[in-house]
Amino acid sequence: MAKKEVQYPELILDVFEMLTESLVNSGIDEKIAHTAASEASEMIIQHWAGASIYVPANSSFKRSQRDEKIYKEFTGKNYTELGIKYGLSSVRIRKIIKKMSGMRSK
Repeated sequence: MAKKEVQYPELILDVFEMLTESLVNSGIDEKIAHTAASEASEMIIQHWAGASIYVPANSSFKRSQRDEKIYKEFTGKNYTELGIKYGLSSVRIRKIIKKMSGMRSK
């Protein structure tokens, strides 16, 4: 994005920086990452220009990922240990295990 003398909105600048950082952290050459992030940022502008965008917290996705980890780490007896690790009660861990095992059996 450095070639243009345009003032980009803060959101687009943040997206550009996060994309660049993520690509570099994934092993992509910094110059290529910068170019790709710039192109992606321009695409976002073209696609959503003028739109009001709501970005949800995505807590249900995070919760389902957490529940999947809990289920995988469950040994049959470690309710308390998992509760401490994930900041949940043993009762909540039991409900998660029951829910996840029901989903697996379908």
